[in-house]
Amino acid sequence: MDTPTNTAISEAEVGSKIAIKYFKPQTIKVKGDTDQKEAEILILPDGIGGMTAQSVKKFTDEYKTAPDFRTGTAQMLTLDSFINHVNRFKDEDSIIFADNSREKPSLKAVIDYHKKTFKGQPRNGDHKVTYTFPMSDEWKAWMDLDGQSMTLIEFAEFLEDRIGDVEVPPVLNNENEDDSDADTHLKMLLERIGGNLAGPQKLMELSKGLKINVEEKVHQAHTLASGETQLQFSHEHKDDQGAPIKVPNMFLINIPVFNSGDVFRIPVRLRYRVKAGSISWTYQLYRTDQTFDTAFDDAVKKVEEDTELPVHVGKVES
Repeated sequence: MDTPTNTAISEAEVGSKIAIKYFKPQTIKVKGDTDQKEAEILILPDGIGGMTAQSVKKFTDEYKTAPDFRTGTAQMLTLDSFINHVNRFKDEDSIIFADNSREKPSLKAVIDYHKKTFKGQPRNGDHKVTYTFPMSDEWKAWMDLDGQSMTLIEFAEFLEDRIGDVEVPPVLNNENEDDSDADTHLKMLLERIGGNLAGPQKLMELSKGLKINVEEKVHQAHTLASGETQLQFSHEHKDDQGAPIKVPNMFLINIPVFNSGDVFRIPVRLRYRVKAGSISWTYQLYRTDQTFDTAFDDAVKKVEEDTELPVHVGKVES
């Protein structure tokens, strides 16, 4: 007499044979939301009297001649190439994100971004285009030594390499109503800080041939009533002829922030120090943060106009 266990196994075997004989493999199509594509499902006997469902995608993908949707990130090397590439593939829901980091500013376009509005259909967001702004050689050279002390020789060598960036001072007349906005702003700055501009020729003369004699004077004041004595020290810088020296304390450079970008005028403060008979030079670029922001905003505006897409300052969802 068979045990219950053997009877169960026997029934399962019988059921399996019946399923294999009478339930043939078949495909059915299923669909989710209205905007989703139909998916094809393969129904097969599971070998123990039941049925199992499997996707046929892994089988049909082997014979496809094109992917279902675009994926990948293209990296553009110029701003114009970025704009042209975005325009080639964009649709009304494409979007661009702008990273205004001063260390590594960049743009990223998501071609297949989610449909607009809260109820809009989500999309893959796998088709992207990026562009990293390359800082210009001029910008990097001037920023590298900004605020650093240089010997007379080091300053002269630096200026020889970069003298082409130095602007001849414009003629500024307080009565001239036709001055550009840049000249008007420059006049206000010079008045505010007492700026005295040097041109390229004057800068080269200073870096190569300035001789300074330092005269130290001590003034003593004695108060009889209290017995207090005050000492005041003063230093006078004179040239080798004994005449007082008046060294320009500013000059102007015209450089682009980004490679192949627009050129910007940047005021530069100039300072010198005399120690143990040696002269050292230091320059400080004036408000480079504003110059960078203007250059970046101008580039973003160009992208918005040329692609007719919204540009958001930030980063895409990760």
